[in-house]
Amino acid sequence: MEQIDGTLIDSASIQPRYLKVRDAVRYSSISHTSFYELIASGEIRTIALRKKGTVAGIRLVDLQSLDEFLAKHSEGGNQPSAPIAIPALRTRKTTRRPQGK
Repeated sequence: MEQIDGTLIDSASIQPRYLKVRDAVRYSSISHTSFYELIASGEIRTIALRKKGTVAGIRLVDLQSLDEFLAKHSEGGNQPSAPIAIPALRTRKTTRRPQGK
């Protein structure tokens, strides 16, 4: 238990506002690749935290946005269910090497 502004708060009951991508993937059971496609399409909101002038950083997923997306696409949810449109993955062509000799 923590005390914030004179109020006792059980830290186990605090719901995070943002999740790391790997935790959001576990939370939603959406594949990692599909999750990044949903981020790129704007279906799920995220923020990127990085130091000024750097490319690398941490991408955090807005949990409210993720919950809204899941509710929107869940069967029996409050909103009509619609198929999730995820763009097809581009695959690279591979050539098979002859076997034998």
